[in-house]
Amino acid sequence: MNQTLLTELDGTDTTIRISRVETPKGERLKIATPTESIALDAVALEALTWQDNAKLANLSDTTGNTNITHFGPENTSATTRLTAVSNEFGFVVVSEEKTDEDIWIDLRAKKQDESIQLCPDELEMIAHLDIDIFTDWIKTDLHN
Repeated sequence: MNQTLLTELDGTDTTIRISRVETPKGERLKIATPTESIALDAVALEALTWQDNAKLANLSDTTGNTNITHFGPENTSATTRLTAVSNEFGFVVVSEEKTDEDIWIDLRAKKQDESIQLCPDELEMIAHLDIDIFTDWIKTDLHN
């Protein structure tokens, strides 16, 4: 397994580390806090881009993170492409967007023409999620 740290972001209560992980089973984007982590493949990342920030804020109630108040990045001063995560079913570009006040992670599913911008607190909450929620999102989207 090869892991490359892409960036670190400061959340309200902790530091979030974003890494690219290459395994024999494929590429993953790892979102980690000091206590929790999740590694998402291209399909799971695409499913995340289908969500909106209000839905993620509702999920924060179940994870115990109540700090999420997403207003979206305004006046982005710089965007840096960090990596792309792909497989035969999906392709997501991961970028870092800097504003005067914060750093956001932008996920863009090119084929689906979907995107989501995530603040550090949302990333922290995602690191605490069970992978099954991404499967549920995929099932829901396929049945709509």
